[in-house]
Amino acid sequence: MSSNSRIPEIHVVFVSYNCAEAIYKVITQIKNSSYPNNKIKIIVVDNNSVDDLGFYISKVEDFEIKVIRNKWNIGFGSACNKALPHLPEDGYVLFLNPDITLNRNSIGNLVEYALSHPFAEIWGGKTIDNNGCYDGQSAWREPSLAGLWCWGLLGDILLKRLKLSLPDAYSEKELKTNSRVDVVSGCFFMIRAALFKELGGFDERYFMYSEEVDLCRRARKIGAKPRIALKATLRHEGSMTIESTKKIEFYFDSKMKYIKQYWPKYKYYCGAAAILTGASIRFMALYMASVVGLAKKRAAYGWFRLARQQMQTVGMVK
Repeated sequence: MSSNSRIPEIHVVFVSYNCAEAIYKVITQIKNSSYPNNKIKIIVVDNNSVDDLGFYISKVEDFEIKVIRNKWNIGFGSACNKALPHLPEDGYVLFLNPDITLNRNSIGNLVEYALSHPFAEIWGGKTIDNNGCYDGQSAWREPSLAGLWCWGLLGDILLKRLKLSLPDAYSEKELKTNSRVDVVSGCFFMIRAALFKELGGFDERYFMYSEEVDLCRRARKIGAKPRIALKATLRHEGSMTIESTKKIEFYFDSKMKYIKQYWPKYKYYCGAAAILTGASIRFMALYMASVVGLAKKRAAYGWFRLARQQMQTVGMVK
């Protein structure tokens, strides 16, 4: 990159919920990266964790770290918004999940790409698996009925087996042809600080998941053109702070809030039907598998709760 004086400052934001050790590991990766340490400020927002965040923060050297503590778990987007008063008017804000693994040039390549594509205003990296191959999770299209019904009818399972892209995902070939996307994954999400402030941060109605989908939609509406920097690679393991059944509930609760907010009523009910169908099929399949010992009933009942939640949402049951 150019001389140190020209390198932009980055405010890195983590949300901590019983994952202090994982955050410490990512901070260590940032410290060992090619990006100048004196150009990075770190903010950790803690959602009333019970692990020893203070101990791990005290081990960090070379960084200015601000810790903001909440009295309860207020969710991801709301926690990120606690950083708003501490952000500058210029520079970048980089939201990082604690379950990622950065390489030496992840941040440097991301910023270099941002400087060469300033009108994007939102940038993300290329997420890869343990074999170094693109995992299809870097960015998403605007949610669609086709995507929901693909999932609802188990098409996602078939497409993954065939190593084909999901309807709402981007293939690596597509990103190489055109790196402009609708939504950048929230695990490695950089936005111009002034734009994040202008948008008022994340919509706090989303406790967890879909908050970046909503933010990118509002940003695109006022002219942003989100992009993926293919040279900024990282690994993303997936959520490590919540159990899988709760993850399912949070994910689809946010998905329903999103489509209810932005889709016309008829389309919203079609989307709700897709989620109900998918949850019901998965419940029945896992329940039958549990009878012969091939699955745990707990996993099956996670899908049952989601199916019932969907029926309550659309007024089928009370």
